[in-house]
Amino acid sequence: TCVATCRVIAESWGRIRIPLLQLTGFLPEKPAFFLFEIRSSLRVAKTPLAERRILLSRFCSFAFRQGDFRRPACRRQRFVPPPPDLRAAIKLTLGATLNDMYLYERARPLLEDAYRIRKSLDGDAPSKDQADALYDLVNIEAQIGSPARAESLYRVSLAMLGRLPKPDSADIYEGLSNVAEALLNQGKLAGAAALYDTVALALDRLKPADVELRGITRANRGTALAQLGRSVDAEPVLREAVRLFEQSRGPDDPRVASALQPLAGTLILNQKYAEAEQAARRAITIDERKFGPTNPATPSPARLLPSAMLSPAPRA
Repeated sequence: TCVATCRVIAESWGRIRIPLLQLTGFLPEKPAFFLFEIRSSLRVAKTPLAERRILLSRFCSFAFRQGDFRRPACRRQRFVPPPPDLRAAIKLTLGATLNDMYLYERARPLLEDAYRIRKSLDGDAPSKDQADALYDLVNIEAQIGSPARAESLYRVSLAMLGRLPKPDSADIYEGLSNVAEALLNQGKLAGAAALYDTVALALDRLKPADVELRGITRANRGTALAQLGRSVDAEPVLREAVRLFEQSRGPDDPRVASALQPLAGTLILNQKYAEAEQAARRAITIDERKFGPTNPATPSPARLLPSAMLSPAPRA
């Protein structure tokens, strides 16, 4: 049941801001807002994606069956079609979850429906849900579509966030980070590096606890600087990215390896060959443990290091 699912969520992760007492008797009078709270809380708590999908699917399935959330949750009711705002919230929640799981083609129609419904409901005053649906759609475009179109739509999404009654500066700067990534993917390196610099400083101030997002911003900024030929400037930025990923994910996570790889290349350009080999071999070891030595995701020493630098791997 919905109540049992919500209780599991609340007891397991303790991040949901709706009191458990409220869940055990009546569900809130604003179910769309309640659904948004669950979606946001599970993302903040970094719930495993597979578990997140199962929990949200159970909740949304109950929502469609139950219809009117203001009635006792434990009582079986005759089917009542859910109102449009709840349909949009359900589609947005499932679409966002599939998006987080990299199932882009399955997420797209749900998010398109959510965006269309919210746009018809909101009129000239966009809601947070409308902005979130567009943002997730743009993320799909950035991953499997055109970087130029993604950049344009990210800017539309940012303008929408700025028009909200209470715009969140942190959300806006996070969106700017995505614009910078789209610029980077188009080869607009100078613009991407400058924008990443602005975003990194802002996120340090606005979201100091979001260590991983700050690490991603620095890793991308360092990559842009290195590609611009500014390897001396890129090195400390990439070292900081590695440190932030180690702090957020632990020293043996593939995200750490993803930052060690450009750091190794930058160290080579800066003629720090011993450190470069150490960083490269560490990245390879991390990915081998996670994906296996023959997986395409695992880099080879030859890909990360010039042949003249390759020496026998140190024995364990």
